[in-house]
Amino acid sequence: MAVPPLGTRVAALNELLSAWLEPTLKAESLSWSTFQLLVTISSTGGASQIDIARDMGVTPATLSESVHSLVKRGLVEQVPSETDRRVKVLRLTGLAVNKLGKVRAAAAESERIITDGLPAKELEACGRTLDVLTARLEQALNTQH
Repeated sequence: MAVPPLGTRVAALNELLSAWLEPTLKAESLSWSTFQLLVTISSTGGASQIDIARDMGVTPATLSESVHSLVKRGLVEQVPSETDRRVKVLRLTGLAVNKLGKVRAAAAESERIITDGLPAKELEACGRTLDVLTARLEQALNTQH
């Protein structure tokens, strides 16, 4: 029996993790793209819309419509930068922080399930390997364009 390619295994794990989080995302009325945007905003602690667009690999114009929708839903606020009033900084509202916390709790639960009983050394080795694989593919994508 042939061993499945590593990419197939990673894709299968990703699909299962996505399926695990989907009910929580749905309960919180969040799409995957909205979740990713909220995570990106959260990780910056308050960054400009231009910086967040760059971090996500999209144009500021593309991000603008999503941000407008999130502002209307009460999930994101746009505040003037302290250093340049022309620049808008994006911040999560308390509602968004709450929703994000619930999805992160579901993600943590899935991680506990998949790692339970595995030796720490194996998890560390797996993590290092995934980091290398990710970096290699990112580098290849960056040199390709």
